[in-house]
Amino acid sequence: MMSTHIKYQRCFLLYGDTGTGKSLYLKDLLTNKLNENEYLPNLITFAPRITAAQTQELVLLKLHKKRGNQFAPPTGKRCVVFIDEINMPAKEIYGAQPPIELLRQFLDHGIWFDLKKPEVITILDTMFVCAMALPGGSRHEIYRRFLRHFNLFNVCKFSYESFFRIFTNLAFIGLKRNGFTAGVLPIVNDLVNATLRVFNSAIHHLRPTPLKPHYLFNVRDFVRVITGCILLKKESADSSRTVFSKLWVHEMLRVFGDRLIDQSDKNWLFFTIKDTVETILKERFDIMFDYLPKFQNEITEKSLDNLIFGFMDIEVIPEDRRYEEIPSIEEYQQVVSSFLVEYNDTHRDKIDIVLFRYALKHLTRICRVLTIPCGNMLMIGTGGSGRQSLTKLSAAMNKYDLCQPEISSTYGMQEWREEIKNVLRCIVIYTYN
Repeated sequence: MMSTHIKYQRCFLLYGDTGTGKSLYLKDLLTNKLNENEYLPNLITFAPRITAAQTQELVLLKLHKKRGNQFAPPTGKRCVVFIDEINMPAKEIYGAQPPIELLRQFLDHGIWFDLKKPEVITILDTMFVCAMALPGGSRHEIYRRFLRHFNLFNVCKFSYESFFRIFTNLAFIGLKRNGFTAGVLPIVNDLVNATLRVFNSAIHHLRPTPLKPHYLFNVRDFVRVITGCILLKKESADSSRTVFSKLWVHEMLRVFGDRLIDQSDKNWLFFTIKDTVETILKERFDIMFDYLPKFQNEITEKSLDNLIFGFMDIEVIPEDRRYEEIPSIEEYQQVVSSFLVEYNDTHRDKIDIVLFRYALKHLTRICRVLTIPCGNMLMIGTGGSGRQSLTKLSAAMNKYDLCQPEISSTYGMQEWREEIKNVLRCIVIYTYN
């Protein structure tokens, strides 16, 4: 359907909930499916601060100037401009969104104006396809005068069957890569079912409020749980249901629990996880975690603070490390302390940090995020709380180079772009060496 629209130069727009695959569908179509001899893709992502001038520059970036003031793709090609997050630009004081007004001007009249001279420019053989999530938060309603140029397609939420099929295959492929056989498939089915149950409950119970605007859960959180579970290697579990159940509880606490700020919400998540472990994973929760500290002779939400998975064999290359339950925080402290001493002895830039219990717990969380493909983390805290030191230490433990921009009063967009260029150069050099 999308290929047919592009073939006949008909603009279309995909909309739907976050994490339903809108951007993935279009990027895959434009970069892998279309004939590169006939089509020239141009991928743009809108942000709240993007301006009309920046939008025009990004669109013209891949076009060639022809005779007069005409811009077009190379001869024999058509340019397909994909704009993701089309409803993201911030509104002005009077409610207008200049980047969208610029696009509407082209769709209405087929012209723009030169940014340097008062001259009309014409764009040839170029069409637009867009994607957006439903309005809410920083995403705005798109007015009909713009939407009338597009055929609109809603990308629906995944059904239970689709969820189950997609993530069961994803988890099994990941575990198979780590040495597991088909015998682990029943456990995988239960893990996906358990995650789906808690995920659906969290969406309805943990809703965002003015005091909790970050209580936003979507399919990407589901993916993070499964991705964390498939870090397990066969040498660490050997198809043991109990080990998988413990790991699943840990990943649920990292993805969902670390975001919660209200004690009542934390208690709700604890009892939901406990009930899910007993009904779907078929494990006795209190027996499984009997070795953890008890409060009033019971396993509570605070008891699970001592459930930590991480990498004890940090002397091994990252690809061969085992993601296992850490026996005790004291043993982990010894491992990290030895690494820290060795690092400070061999590097001019020292890491000065006291490895107490709270810092070590955060260190395992940062290392976990860095290990997961495309893992990103936002660390929030007061000055002097150890965010920079822990990040630097975890990057060194994962054998990563650290790039840290030096922010000053004169730091601007140009300096940021130079930082990104340097990072990309390092990646290219590392990849080809």
